[in-house]
Amino acid sequence: YLEDEDMYDGGREGVVSHSAIVAESDLRSKVETALDGLHAELGEDFCESIQPQHDGKKVRTYDSYWNWVVQDAMDFVRTSSSAKVSKQLSNRATPELIETLEYMQKTTTAEQSKTVSMLLDELKAWVNKVPV
Repeated sequence: YLEDEDMYDGGREGVVSHSAIVAESDLRSKVETALDGLHAELGEDFCESIQPQHDGKKVRTYDSYWNWVVQDAMDFVRTSSSAKVSKQLSNRATPELIETLEYMQKTTTAEQSKTVSMLLDELKAWVNKVPV
């Protein structure tokens, strides 16, 4: 990466300085060496067959915040470890988490259902509060 003032000699537009040409040549040499190494390691056929698959129209953005709280709730139910975890879940309570736990309450074992019920009672009280 060359700064604009480094590229042009004395501010004359279109005239590239000698140091910019040397820097570009060095950078090109490093990149070619790296590519040659990849070709030697992976083989010409493999390297030539790889084509970019990116399509900007297919980009998806995920906000997994909701999913992590569900995962943590499932871990809590499985281990029923501590009240501290329960408080961490309370700070991240969402209506989606309540729905998930209500489903879990119906589909888990009797012992786990009690844990889910206890957790649901606590989270329902927190779902519309500001996190602490």
